[in-house]
Amino acid sequence: MADPAFTRSSAAAPNRRLGRGPATLALMAALALGAPALAQVQVQPLAAPDLFSIGGGHSDLPADLWRGSSGALAKQVIPELASHPVTPAAAALARHVLEAGANGPEDAGNDPDLAGARAEALLQLGGVAAAQAIAGAAQNLTQLPALSRVAAQADLITGQDDKACAVGDALTLGREGAFWLRLRAYCQARAGQSAPAQLTLELADQQEHRADFERLMTALLSGPQPGAKIQPALDTALDFAISRKLGLDWAPALDGAPASIAVAVAQDATPPPAVRLAAAARAARLGIAVPEAYAAVTPAPAARPSADTPGPLGEATLVALAGSTNDLTLKESAVIMLLRRAKDGPEFQALSRLVAPAIAQLMNAKPVLRQPFMFAMAAAATGDVASAKAARAQVGQASGGPAPVDLAVLDALIAAAADPVDPASVRALDIAAVGVEGAAKTRTAGAMALLGGFVPLGPQARFEVADGDLGAAQAPAGRLLALEQSAEQGRLGDVALYILGTAVEAGPHGPTPGERALMIRALRLVHLDADARAFAIEGLVALQAHP
Repeated sequence: MADPAFTRSSAAAPNRRLGRGPATLALMAALALGAPALAQVQVQPLAAPDLFSIGGGHSDLPADLWRGSSGALAKQVIPELASHPVTPAAAALARHVLEAGANGPEDAGNDPDLAGARAEALLQLGGVAAAQAIAGAAQNLTQLPALSRVAAQADLITGQDDKACAVGDALTLGREGAFWLRLRAYCQARAGQSAPAQLTLELADQQEHRADFERLMTALLSGPQPGAKIQPALDTALDFAISRKLGLDWAPALDGAPASIAVAVAQDATPPPAVRLAAAARAARLGIAVPEAYAAVTPAPAARPSADTPGPLGEATLVALAGSTNDLTLKESAVIMLLRRAKDGPEFQALSRLVAPAIAQLMNAKPVLRQPFMFAMAAAATGDVASAKAARAQVGQASGGPAPVDLAVLDALIAAAADPVDPASVRALDIAAVGVEGAAKTRTAGAMALLGGFVPLGPQARFEVADGDLGAAQAPAGRLLALEQSAEQGRLGDVALYILGTAVEAGPHGPTPGERALMIRALRLVHLDADARAFAIEGLVALQAHP
Protein backbone atom coordinates (compact mmCIF):
# COMPACT_ATOMS: atom_id res chain seq x y z
CA MET A 1 0.00 0.00 0.00
CA ALA A 2 1.25 3.47 -0.84
CA ASP A 3 2.33 5.74 1.97
CA PRO A 4 -0.85 7.65 3.00
CA ALA A 5 1.20 10.83 3.31
CA PHE A 6 1.53 10.97 -0.47
CA THR A 7 -0.87 11.11 -3.37
CA ARG A 8 -0.40 10.37 -7.06
CA SER A 9 -0.72 13.05 -9.69
CA SER A 10 -1.05 10.45 -12.46
CA ALA A 11 -4.51 9.50 -13.66
CA ALA A 12 -3.51 5.87 -14.15
CA ALA A 13 -4.81 3.25 -11.74
CA PRO A 14 -2.21 2.65 -9.00
CA ASN A 15 -1.89 -1.08 -9.65
CA ARG A 16 -1.92 -1.01 -13.45
CA ARG A 17 1.38 -2.20 -15.01
CA LEU A 18 2.82 -0.05 -17.76
CA GLY A 19 3.52 -1.96 -20.96
CA ARG A 20 6.74 -1.52 -22.98
CA GLY A 21 5.01 0.20 -25.86
CA PRO A 22 6.29 3.26 -27.76
CA ALA A 23 4.88 5.70 -25.22
CA THR A 24 6.58 3.86 -22.37
CA LEU A 25 9.93 3.70 -24.20
CA ALA A 26 9.72 7.43 -24.92
CA LEU A 27 9.06 8.13 -21.29
CA MET A 28 12.01 5.93 -20.24
CA ALA A 29 14.27 7.77 -22.67
CA ALA A 30 13.13 11.11 -21.36
CA LEU A 31 13.79 10.00 -17.80
CA ALA A 32 17.25 8.78 -18.76
CA LEU A 33 18.06 12.10 -20.41
CA GLY A 34 16.61 14.16 -17.58
CA ALA A 35 13.99 15.64 -19.94
CA PRO A 36 11.02 17.73 -18.72
CA ALA A 37 8.84 14.60 -18.87
CA LEU A 38 10.16 13.94 -15.36
CA ALA A 39 7.97 16.79 -14.08
CA GLN A 40 4.87 14.88 -15.16
CA VAL A 41 5.50 12.06 -12.68
CA GLN A 42 5.70 13.39 -9.17
CA VAL A 43 4.21 12.98 -5.75
CA GLN A 44 2.81 15.72 -3.57
CA PRO A 45 2.69 15.55 0.21
CA LEU A 46 -0.70 15.92 1.83
CA ALA A 47 -1.08 18.55 4.54
CA ALA A 48 -1.12 17.25 8.10
CA PRO A 49 -4.63 16.98 9.56
CA ASP A 50 -5.84 20.07 11.41
CA LEU A 51 -8.88 20.92 13.55
CA PHE A 52 -11.11 21.15 10.46
CA SER A 53 -10.11 17.63 9.35
CA ILE A 54 -12.63 16.08 11.72
CA GLY A 55 -15.92 15.51 9.90
CA GLY A 56 -19.42 15.33 11.30
CA GLY A 57 -20.52 12.35 9.21
CA HIS A 58 -20.59 11.23 5.58
CA SER A 59 -19.67 13.97 3.13
CA ASP A 60 -19.73 14.17 -0.66
CA LEU A 61 -17.33 17.13 -0.70
CA PRO A 62 -13.67 16.85 -1.79
CA ALA A 63 -10.75 16.77 0.61
CA ASP A 64 -9.48 20.07 -0.85
CA LEU A 65 -12.72 21.83 0.03
CA TRP A 66 -10.93 24.73 1.74
CA ARG A 67 -7.77 24.83 -0.42
CA GLY A 68 -7.03 28.38 -1.49
CA SER A 69 -9.80 29.79 0.70
CA SER A 70 -9.37 32.85 2.86
CA GLY A 71 -8.83 32.33 6.56
CA ALA A 72 -9.84 35.94 7.21
CA LEU A 73 -13.16 35.35 5.42
CA ALA A 74 -13.79 32.18 7.44
CA LYS A 75 -13.14 34.04 10.70
CA GLN A 76 -15.60 36.72 9.67
CA VAL A 77 -18.47 34.54 8.42
CA ILE A 78 -18.48 31.25 10.35
CA PRO A 79 -19.05 32.76 13.83
CA GLU A 80 -21.99 34.79 12.50
CA LEU A 81 -23.78 31.64 11.35
CA ALA A 82 -24.26 30.59 14.97
CA SER A 83 -26.03 33.78 16.00
CA HIS A 84 -27.92 35.08 12.95
CA PRO A 85 -31.04 33.60 11.32
CA VAL A 86 -30.79 32.53 7.69
CA THR A 87 -33.17 30.88 5.25
CA PRO A 88 -33.49 27.06 5.13
CA ALA A 89 -31.51 26.91 1.86
CA ALA A 90 -28.65 28.90 3.38
CA ALA A 91 -28.74 26.80 6.55
CA ALA A 92 -28.57 23.62 4.46
CA LEU A 93 -25.57 24.98 2.53
CA ALA A 94 -23.83 25.83 5.81
CA ARG A 95 -24.44 22.34 7.22
CA HIS A 96 -23.29 20.75 3.96
CA VAL A 97 -19.97 22.61 3.95
CA LEU A 98 -19.23 22.74 7.68
CA GLU A 99 -19.96 19.05 8.31
CA ALA A 100 -17.26 17.99 5.85
CA GLY A 101 -13.92 16.84 7.21
CA ALA A 102 -11.20 18.67 5.27
CA ASN A 103 -8.16 20.74 6.14
CA GLY A 104 -9.32 24.27 6.95
CA PRO A 105 -8.88 27.61 5.18
CA GLU A 106 -5.43 29.11 4.76
CA ASP A 107 -3.68 29.81 8.08
CA ALA A 108 -6.88 29.08 10.00
CA GLY A 109 -7.27 25.30 10.12
CA ASN A 110 -5.65 25.05 13.56
CA ASP A 111 -7.31 28.13 15.04
CA PRO A 112 -9.11 26.67 18.10
CA ASP A 113 -11.63 29.50 18.29
CA LEU A 114 -12.58 29.15 14.61
CA ALA A 115 -12.84 25.35 14.98
CA GLY A 116 -15.19 25.93 17.90
CA ALA A 117 -17.19 28.49 15.88
CA ARG A 118 -17.58 25.93 13.09
CA ALA A 119 -19.01 23.34 15.51
CA GLU A 120 -21.13 26.01 17.23
CA ALA A 121 -22.64 27.05 13.90
CA LEU A 122 -23.49 23.45 13.09
CA LEU A 123 -25.09 23.03 16.50
CA GLN A 124 -27.25 26.14 16.21
CA LEU A 125 -28.29 25.27 12.64
CA GLY A 126 -29.68 21.92 13.78
CA GLY A 127 -26.69 19.67 13.10
CA VAL A 128 -26.51 18.47 16.70
CA ALA A 129 -25.10 15.02 15.88
CA ALA A 130 -22.46 16.50 13.55
CA ALA A 131 -21.40 19.06 16.15
CA GLN A 132 -21.18 16.33 18.79
CA ALA A 133 -19.08 14.14 16.51
CA ILE A 134 -16.66 16.95 15.67
CA ALA A 135 -16.22 18.11 19.26
CA GLY A 136 -16.03 14.57 20.63
CA ALA A 137 -13.29 13.51 18.22
CA ALA A 138 -11.04 16.50 18.89
CA GLN A 139 -7.73 15.66 20.50
CA ASN A 140 -6.85 17.56 23.68
CA LEU A 141 -10.48 18.63 24.12
CA THR A 142 -9.75 19.68 27.70
CA GLN A 143 -7.46 22.40 26.31
CA LEU A 144 -9.93 23.65 23.69
CA PRO A 145 -12.58 25.77 25.44
CA ALA A 146 -14.56 26.64 22.29
CA LEU A 147 -14.94 23.02 21.19
CA SER A 148 -15.53 21.90 24.77
CA ARG A 149 -18.34 24.42 25.00
CA VAL A 150 -20.01 22.89 21.96
CA ALA A 151 -19.63 19.40 23.44
CA ALA A 152 -21.21 20.53 26.72
CA GLN A 153 -24.08 22.33 24.96
CA ALA A 154 -24.83 19.31 22.77
CA ASP A 155 -24.92 17.10 25.85
CA LEU A 156 -27.29 19.49 27.62
CA ILE A 157 -29.59 19.66 24.60
CA THR A 158 -29.75 15.88 24.30
CA GLY A 159 -30.43 15.40 28.02
CA GLN A 160 -26.99 14.12 28.98
CA ASP A 161 -26.42 16.53 31.84
CA ASP A 162 -23.88 14.32 33.60
CA LYS A 163 -21.69 14.29 30.49
CA ALA A 164 -21.96 18.06 30.17
CA CYS A 165 -20.86 18.51 33.78
CA ALA A 166 -17.95 16.12 33.19
CA VAL A 167 -16.83 18.21 30.20
CA GLY A 168 -16.79 21.29 32.41
CA ASP A 169 -14.91 19.51 35.19
CA ALA A 170 -12.25 18.22 32.78
CA LEU A 171 -11.56 21.59 31.13
CA THR A 172 -8.07 22.90 31.92
CA LEU A 173 -8.10 26.20 29.95
CA GLY A 174 -10.68 28.98 30.16
CA ARG A 175 -12.53 27.50 33.13
CA GLU A 176 -13.37 30.94 34.52
CA GLY A 177 -15.33 32.12 31.49
CA ALA A 178 -18.97 33.11 32.02
CA PHE A 179 -20.39 30.04 30.25
CA TRP A 180 -18.33 27.65 32.33
CA LEU A 181 -19.29 29.41 35.57
CA ARG A 182 -22.97 29.13 34.65
CA LEU A 183 -22.53 25.46 33.78
CA ARG A 184 -20.70 24.86 37.07
CA ALA A 185 -23.49 26.60 39.00
CA TYR A 186 -26.08 24.37 37.34
CA CYS A 187 -24.06 21.22 37.99
CA GLN A 188 -23.57 22.20 41.64
CA ALA A 189 -27.31 22.79 42.00
CA ARG A 190 -28.03 19.39 40.46
CA ALA A 191 -25.68 17.84 43.04
CA GLY A 192 -27.51 19.55 45.92
CA GLN A 193 -24.65 22.01 46.58
CA SER A 194 -26.87 25.08 46.96
CA ALA A 195 -24.40 27.44 48.65
CA PRO A 196 -21.53 26.86 46.19
CA ALA A 197 -24.03 27.09 43.31
CA GLN A 198 -25.29 30.47 44.56
CA LEU A 199 -21.73 31.80 44.86
CA THR A 200 -20.81 30.55 41.37
CA LEU A 201 -24.00 32.09 40.00
CA GLU A 202 -22.99 35.48 41.43
CA LEU A 203 -19.50 35.18 39.90
CA ALA A 204 -21.02 34.41 36.50
CA ASP A 205 -23.42 37.33 36.78
CA GLN A 206 -20.53 39.71 37.44
CA GLN A 207 -19.02 38.74 34.09
CA GLU A 208 -22.17 38.56 32.01
CA HIS A 209 -25.75 39.09 33.15
CA ARG A 210 -28.28 36.64 31.73
CA ALA A 211 -31.76 37.41 33.08
CA ASP A 212 -33.39 34.11 32.04
CA PHE A 213 -30.55 32.01 33.43
CA GLU A 214 -30.59 33.86 36.76
CA ARG A 215 -34.39 33.57 36.99
CA LEU A 216 -34.37 29.85 36.25
CA MET A 217 -31.42 29.12 38.54
CA THR A 218 -33.08 31.02 41.38
CA ALA A 219 -36.17 28.84 40.93
CA LEU A 220 -34.00 25.70 40.86
CA LEU A 221 -32.13 26.68 44.03
CA SER A 222 -35.23 27.75 45.97
CA GLY A 223 -37.11 24.53 45.21
CA PRO A 224 -40.81 24.08 44.35
CA GLN A 225 -42.99 27.07 45.26
CA PRO A 226 -46.75 26.37 45.41
CA GLY A 227 -48.63 28.40 42.83
CA ALA A 228 -45.46 29.81 41.24
CA LYS A 229 -45.71 30.46 37.51
CA ILE A 230 -42.28 29.96 35.97
CA GLN A 231 -41.85 30.60 32.27
CA PRO A 232 -39.42 28.33 30.41
CA ALA A 233 -36.57 29.67 28.31
CA LEU A 234 -35.22 27.70 25.37
CA ASP A 235 -32.87 30.16 23.72
CA THR A 236 -29.69 28.53 25.09
CA ALA A 237 -28.69 24.99 25.98
CA LEU A 238 -28.31 25.85 29.67
CA ASP A 239 -31.68 27.60 29.91
CA PHE A 240 -33.24 24.62 28.16
CA ALA A 241 -31.59 22.14 30.54
CA ILE A 242 -32.81 24.05 33.62
CA SER A 243 -36.31 24.37 32.17
CA ARG A 244 -36.32 20.62 31.65
CA LYS A 245 -34.98 20.02 35.19
CA LEU A 246 -37.78 22.18 36.62
CA GLY A 247 -40.38 20.19 34.69
CA LEU A 248 -41.75 23.27 32.91
CA ASP A 249 -44.08 23.19 29.93
CA TRP A 250 -41.83 23.90 26.95
CA ALA A 251 -44.53 24.01 24.28
CA PRO A 252 -45.30 27.77 24.46
CA ALA A 253 -41.62 28.66 24.00
CA LEU A 254 -40.83 26.25 21.16
CA ASP A 255 -42.08 28.52 18.38
CA GLY A 256 -38.95 30.64 18.87
CA ALA A 257 -36.47 27.89 19.79
CA PRO A 258 -33.20 27.54 17.86
CA ALA A 259 -32.96 24.67 15.39
CA SER A 260 -30.70 22.66 17.71
CA ILE A 261 -33.31 22.48 20.47
CA ALA A 262 -36.32 22.15 18.17
CA VAL A 263 -34.79 19.19 16.31
CA ALA A 264 -33.56 17.48 19.51
CA VAL A 265 -36.97 17.73 21.20
CA ALA A 266 -38.80 16.57 18.05
CA GLN A 267 -36.53 13.54 17.75
CA ASP A 268 -36.80 12.62 21.44
CA ALA A 269 -39.52 10.06 22.16
CA THR A 270 -39.82 10.96 25.87
CA PRO A 271 -41.51 14.42 25.92
CA PRO A 272 -45.34 14.63 25.85
CA PRO A 273 -46.74 14.44 22.31
CA ALA A 274 -47.91 18.07 22.35
CA VAL A 275 -44.40 19.26 23.17
CA ARG A 276 -42.81 17.03 20.57
CA LEU A 277 -45.24 18.20 17.88
CA ALA A 278 -44.61 21.85 18.71
CA ALA A 279 -40.89 21.19 18.30
CA ALA A 280 -41.46 19.40 14.99
CA ALA A 281 -43.53 22.35 13.71
CA ARG A 282 -40.70 24.73 14.59
CA ALA A 283 -38.06 22.49 13.01
CA ALA A 284 -40.10 22.25 9.80
CA ARG A 285 -40.17 26.02 9.46
CA LEU A 286 -36.40 26.06 9.85
CA GLY A 287 -36.10 23.63 6.93
CA ILE A 288 -35.66 20.36 8.86
CA ALA A 289 -38.49 17.83 8.71
CA VAL A 290 -38.72 15.32 11.59
CA PRO A 291 -41.29 12.81 10.28
CA GLU A 292 -40.93 10.45 13.24
CA ALA A 293 -42.44 13.08 15.53
CA TYR A 294 -45.83 12.54 13.87
CA ALA A 295 -45.90 8.78 14.46
CA ALA A 296 -47.67 9.21 17.82
CA VAL A 297 -50.62 10.97 16.16
CA THR A 298 -53.32 8.48 15.21
CA PRO A 299 -56.23 10.29 13.52
CA ALA A 300 -59.48 8.45 12.94
CA PRO A 301 -58.96 6.72 9.58
CA ALA A 302 -62.38 7.67 8.21
CA ALA A 303 -62.70 11.15 9.71
CA ARG A 304 -62.96 14.19 7.48
CA PRO A 305 -60.14 16.51 8.55
CA SER A 306 -61.00 19.77 10.23
CA ALA A 307 -59.24 22.98 9.34
CA ASP A 308 -60.27 24.51 12.65
CA THR A 309 -57.94 22.72 15.08
CA PRO A 310 -55.31 25.33 15.80
CA GLY A 311 -51.59 25.06 16.39
CA PRO A 312 -49.13 22.20 16.02
CA LEU A 313 -51.66 19.54 17.05
CA GLY A 314 -54.02 20.46 14.23
CA GLU A 315 -51.09 20.61 11.82
CA ALA A 316 -49.80 17.23 12.99
CA THR A 317 -53.25 15.65 12.66
CA LEU A 318 -53.42 16.69 9.01
CA VAL A 319 -49.87 15.45 8.37
CA ALA A 320 -50.62 12.11 10.00
CA LEU A 321 -53.94 11.72 8.21
CA ALA A 322 -52.40 12.54 4.83
CA GLY A 323 -49.71 9.95 5.42
CA SER A 324 -51.85 7.14 6.87
CA THR A 325 -55.19 7.04 5.07
CA ASN A 326 -55.76 4.94 1.95
CA ASP A 327 -58.80 7.03 1.02
CA LEU A 328 -57.50 9.24 -1.78
CA THR A 329 -60.22 11.86 -1.33
CA LEU A 330 -59.44 12.09 2.37
CA LYS A 331 -55.70 12.23 1.66
CA GLU A 332 -56.20 15.07 -0.82
CA SER A 333 -58.37 17.01 1.64
CA ALA A 334 -55.77 16.67 4.38
CA VAL A 335 -53.00 17.97 2.09
CA ILE A 336 -55.10 20.92 0.88
CA MET A 337 -56.12 21.94 4.39
CA LEU A 338 -52.57 21.73 5.63
CA LEU A 339 -51.13 23.81 2.78
CA ARG A 340 -53.85 26.44 3.21
CA ARG A 341 -52.45 27.11 6.67
CA ALA A 342 -49.31 28.62 5.15
CA LYS A 343 -49.06 32.36 5.71
CA ASP A 344 -46.29 32.93 3.15
CA GLY A 345 -44.04 31.19 0.62
CA PRO A 346 -41.42 29.90 3.07
CA GLU A 347 -44.09 28.39 5.32
CA PHE A 348 -45.80 26.85 2.27
CA GLN A 349 -42.53 25.16 1.36
CA ALA A 350 -42.07 23.97 4.96
CA LEU A 351 -45.54 22.41 5.08
CA SER A 352 -45.05 20.91 1.62
CA ARG A 353 -42.04 18.97 2.95
CA LEU A 354 -44.21 17.42 5.66
CA VAL A 355 -46.69 15.95 3.16
CA ALA A 356 -44.31 15.27 0.27
CA PRO A 357 -44.76 11.45 0.54
CA ALA A 358 -48.55 11.83 0.57
CA ILE A 359 -48.43 14.07 -2.53
CA ALA A 360 -46.30 11.49 -4.35
CA GLN A 361 -48.75 8.72 -3.39
CA LEU A 362 -51.67 10.75 -4.69
CA MET A 363 -50.02 11.58 -7.99
CA ASN A 364 -49.03 7.95 -8.53
CA ALA A 365 -52.74 7.10 -8.31
CA LYS A 366 -53.48 9.63 -11.10
CA PRO A 367 -56.56 11.28 -9.53
CA VAL A 368 -58.43 14.30 -10.84
CA LEU A 369 -57.24 16.99 -8.43
CA ARG A 370 -59.43 19.70 -6.95
CA GLN A 371 -56.41 22.02 -6.53
CA PRO A 372 -53.89 21.03 -9.22
CA PHE A 373 -52.04 24.36 -9.08
CA MET A 374 -51.45 23.98 -5.35
CA PHE A 375 -50.24 20.38 -5.76
CA ALA A 376 -47.91 21.30 -8.62
CA MET A 377 -46.38 24.09 -6.59
CA ALA A 378 -46.04 21.95 -3.45
CA ALA A 379 -44.44 19.05 -5.32
CA ALA A 380 -41.97 21.34 -7.11
CA ALA A 381 -41.14 23.09 -3.81
CA THR A 382 -39.90 19.74 -2.47
CA GLY A 383 -38.07 18.73 -5.66
CA ASP A 384 -40.61 16.09 -6.79
CA VAL A 385 -40.56 16.95 -10.49
CA ALA A 386 -42.66 14.00 -11.70
CA SER A 387 -45.54 14.81 -9.33
CA ALA A 388 -45.27 18.50 -10.12
CA LYS A 389 -45.52 17.89 -13.86
CA ALA A 390 -48.46 15.51 -13.42
CA ALA A 391 -50.34 18.08 -11.36
CA ARG A 392 -49.38 20.91 -13.73
CA ALA A 393 -50.97 18.99 -16.61
CA GLN A 394 -54.32 19.36 -14.84
CA VAL A 395 -54.09 23.13 -14.38
CA GLY A 396 -56.73 24.67 -16.63
CA GLN A 397 -56.34 27.70 -18.85
CA ALA A 398 -60.04 28.61 -18.79
CA SER A 399 -61.56 31.86 -17.55
CA GLY A 400 -61.20 32.17 -13.80
CA GLY A 401 -58.08 29.99 -13.75
CA PRO A 402 -54.57 31.07 -12.77
CA ALA A 403 -53.22 34.22 -14.37
CA PRO A 404 -50.60 33.78 -17.11
CA VAL A 405 -47.88 35.19 -14.85
CA ASP A 406 -48.81 32.70 -12.10
CA LEU A 407 -48.57 29.83 -14.57
CA ALA A 408 -45.26 31.07 -15.96
CA VAL A 409 -43.73 31.38 -12.47
CA LEU A 410 -45.07 27.91 -11.60
CA ASP A 411 -43.43 26.51 -14.75
CA ALA A 412 -40.19 28.25 -13.76
CA LEU A 413 -40.41 26.60 -10.31
CA ILE A 414 -40.90 23.17 -11.86
CA ALA A 415 -38.04 23.82 -14.28
CA ALA A 416 -35.70 24.82 -11.46
CA ALA A 417 -36.46 21.57 -9.65
CA ALA A 418 -35.63 19.53 -12.77
CA ASP A 419 -32.23 18.46 -14.01
CA PRO A 420 -31.42 19.79 -16.54
CA VAL A 421 -33.47 22.98 -16.53
CA ASP A 422 -35.73 23.29 -19.59
CA PRO A 423 -35.00 26.55 -21.46
CA ALA A 424 -38.64 26.55 -22.62
CA SER A 425 -39.64 27.80 -19.17
CA VAL A 426 -37.69 31.02 -19.84
CA ARG A 427 -39.54 31.48 -23.11
CA ALA A 428 -42.85 31.08 -21.25
CA LEU A 429 -41.77 33.83 -18.88
CA ASP A 430 -40.84 35.98 -21.91
CA ILE A 431 -44.38 35.64 -23.22
CA ALA A 432 -46.00 36.24 -19.82
CA ALA A 433 -43.89 39.36 -19.28
CA VAL A 434 -45.23 41.14 -22.39
CA GLY A 435 -47.23 44.17 -21.38
CA VAL A 436 -47.22 43.53 -17.62
CA GLU A 437 -46.24 46.13 -15.06
CA GLY A 438 -45.91 46.46 -11.31
CA ALA A 439 -45.76 43.33 -9.18
CA ALA A 440 -46.27 41.01 -12.17
CA LYS A 441 -43.27 42.52 -13.96
CA THR A 442 -41.17 42.18 -10.79
CA ARG A 443 -42.11 38.52 -10.46
CA THR A 444 -41.37 37.59 -14.07
CA ALA A 445 -38.04 39.43 -14.04
CA GLY A 446 -37.08 37.73 -10.76
CA ALA A 447 -38.03 34.30 -12.08
CA MET A 448 -36.00 34.86 -15.27
CA ALA A 449 -33.00 35.92 -13.24
CA LEU A 450 -33.19 32.78 -11.09
CA LEU A 451 -33.46 30.52 -14.14
CA GLY A 452 -30.58 32.46 -15.65
CA GLY A 453 -28.41 30.82 -13.04
CA PHE A 454 -28.96 27.54 -14.93
CA VAL A 455 -29.52 28.36 -18.62
CA PRO A 456 -28.44 31.16 -20.96
CA LEU A 457 -31.02 33.93 -21.30
CA GLY A 458 -32.06 35.16 -24.72
CA PRO A 459 -31.98 38.84 -25.72
CA GLN A 460 -35.54 39.61 -24.61
CA ALA A 461 -35.13 37.79 -21.31
CA ARG A 462 -31.85 39.61 -20.67
CA PHE A 463 -33.63 42.90 -21.32
CA GLU A 464 -36.49 42.01 -18.99
CA VAL A 465 -34.03 41.11 -16.22
CA ALA A 466 -32.02 44.29 -16.78
CA ASP A 467 -35.19 46.42 -16.79
CA GLY A 468 -36.88 44.63 -13.87
CA ASP A 469 -36.82 45.31 -10.15
CA LEU A 470 -34.69 42.54 -8.64
CA GLY A 471 -34.56 44.16 -5.22
CA ALA A 472 -32.15 46.56 -3.60
CA ALA A 473 -28.58 45.28 -3.67
CA GLN A 474 -27.50 44.07 -0.23
CA ALA A 475 -24.04 42.71 -1.04
CA PRO A 476 -21.29 45.20 -1.94
CA ALA A 477 -20.07 45.05 -5.53
CA GLY A 478 -16.62 44.01 -4.33
CA ARG A 479 -18.02 40.96 -2.57
CA LEU A 480 -19.94 39.91 -5.67
CA LEU A 481 -16.74 40.25 -7.70
CA ALA A 482 -14.89 38.14 -5.11
CA LEU A 483 -17.66 35.54 -5.33
CA GLU A 484 -17.38 35.44 -9.12
CA GLN A 485 -13.59 35.13 -8.99
CA SER A 486 -13.76 32.37 -6.36
CA ALA A 487 -16.21 30.41 -8.49
CA GLU A 488 -14.12 30.79 -11.65
CA GLN A 489 -11.03 29.58 -9.76
CA GLY A 490 -12.92 26.61 -8.26
CA ARG A 491 -12.50 27.81 -4.65
CA LEU A 492 -15.47 25.94 -3.24
CA GLY A 493 -14.96 27.06 0.36
CA ASP A 494 -14.81 30.75 -0.48
CA VAL A 495 -17.86 30.48 -2.74
CA ALA A 496 -19.87 29.02 0.13
CA LEU A 497 -18.61 31.60 2.63
CA TYR A 498 -19.25 34.64 0.43
CA ILE A 499 -22.78 33.36 -0.17
CA LEU A 500 -23.36 32.60 3.51
CA GLY A 501 -22.03 36.00 4.55
CA THR A 502 -24.59 37.66 2.30
CA ALA A 503 -27.29 35.29 3.56
CA VAL A 504 -26.50 36.30 7.16
CA GLU A 505 -26.97 39.96 6.24
CA ALA A 506 -30.19 39.23 4.35
CA GLY A 507 -31.68 37.42 7.34
CA PRO A 508 -34.68 35.06 7.35
CA HIS A 509 -36.23 36.65 4.23
CA GLY A 510 -33.19 35.73 2.17
CA PRO A 511 -31.24 37.41 -0.64
CA THR A 512 -32.90 39.28 -3.49
CA PRO A 513 -33.63 37.41 -6.75
CA GLY A 514 -30.73 39.19 -8.46
CA GLU A 515 -28.24 38.17 -5.79
CA ARG A 516 -29.67 34.65 -5.70
CA ALA A 517 -29.06 34.34 -9.44
CA LEU A 518 -25.37 35.18 -8.98
CA MET A 519 -25.16 32.75 -6.06
CA ILE A 520 -26.75 29.98 -8.12
CA ARG A 521 -24.24 30.49 -10.96
CA ALA A 522 -21.33 30.43 -8.51
CA LEU A 523 -22.59 27.30 -6.75
CA ARG A 524 -22.96 25.49 -10.06
CA LEU A 525 -19.44 26.46 -11.14
CA VAL A 526 -18.04 24.63 -8.09
CA HIS A 527 -20.45 21.70 -8.61
CA LEU A 528 -22.69 22.37 -5.61
CA ASP A 529 -25.69 21.71 -7.85
CA ALA A 530 -28.13 20.57 -5.14
CA ASP A 531 -27.46 23.69 -3.12
CA ALA A 532 -27.89 25.85 -6.22
CA ARG A 533 -31.24 24.20 -6.89
CA ALA A 534 -32.34 24.73 -3.29
CA PHE A 535 -31.58 28.47 -3.53
CA ALA A 536 -33.51 28.71 -6.81
CA ILE A 537 -36.56 26.79 -5.55
CA GLU A 538 -36.67 28.83 -2.35
CA GLY A 539 -36.54 32.07 -4.32
CA LEU A 540 -39.22 30.99 -6.81
CA VAL A 541 -41.59 29.81 -4.07
CA ALA A 542 -41.25 33.25 -2.48
CA LEU A 543 -42.09 34.87 -5.85
CA GLN A 544 -45.19 32.79 -6.38
CA ALA A 545 -48.56 34.16 -5.35
CA HIS A 546 -50.20 32.22 -2.54
CA PRO A 547 -52.09 29.32 -4.21
